[in-house]
Amino acid sequence: MSGTCNCDTMDQELGEIIINLKNLRVLSLSCHLTHRIGDHKHSWLANLQTHNLSELEFGCHAQYNWADEICVELLAPCMKKLTAVKLDGIMYGHMPSPWHPPRELDNLLAHIDTLAYNEHSSLHTWLVSKRSIKKVVSLLFFTLDQLLSSKLTQALVTSSSRLELLYTQNVHIWLPMQDPSPYLSLQSIGSISINSSTSESEILDYLKPLAFLNCLAFVECGIRDGDRLSTEWSQELFAQVEVQHPSLTHIYLVSRKVTLSPVRWPPALMYEKSTTCGWKKSPCDCLTYWDIATGKDFW
Repeated sequence: MSGTCNCDTMDQELGEIIINLKNLRVLSLSCHLTHRIGDHKHSWLANLQTHNLSELEFGCHAQYNWADEICVELLAPCMKKLTAVKLDGIMYGHMPSPWHPPRELDNLLAHIDTLAYNEHSSLHTWLVSKRSIKKVVSLLFFTLDQLLSSKLTQALVTSSSRLELLYTQNVHIWLPMQDPSPYLSLQSIGSISINSSTSESEILDYLKPLAFLNCLAFVECGIRDGDRLSTEWSQELFAQVEVQHPSLTHIYLVSRKVTLSPVRWPPALMYEKSTTCGWKKSPCDCLTYWDIATGKDFW
């Protein structure tokens, strides 16, 4: 058995295929190729022939200086129309992500409005502070220090952005600890973490600190993996919810793993406010945070 690594060849061959997709609008790719010091894989991203790319979900676990290296590709002409960006890599965990801003900052993701945010990434924090970000998802598990001092909130305060969507774990605990000013326009939030034994009074207690969100229309409740979805919430509960949140029209119930990815079974449930007969429930698809942020359909 040969010990030769074919990762570079595989990367080049894949790039040759993707480069020629001239009508490409969404690129979602996860790379687990072997890392070597000095590697700069996926340089073919800068040579995409499409001029319609609007969403990039790209994960690379093969190189360390991800934030610096990806900027070379993100400044390419094919990336100018990007509005939604989710970058993942070795640095995406709890390690600091070094970033040396390129000179062409005015052209870096100028139209982005949807971002998968990493608290430890200087690139991400710069984007929040300098671009008109409307939708943010974050998969990081916050420590107490991060709850009390959030780089996301600090960056939003210095920008002109007013978020419309925010998805992170335990948002009902995290959000009331922040300066409320950047969040007053939120229309969609998640996850409020519940389990099979969470009572209706507890659900109201979780929602109460979010009453300052006057535009709130959509809430996700994430149920821990292994717990059963509650199939019946009383109309009395919804009547009290309406007092707290008059603009709320949808509550999405979905089982989530510890990693926050959705559990595909049982199916998720959507409670929808009806103008004639209260709140009605229906089964719907299980979506990730990123799916919701980028407007994927629930049915």
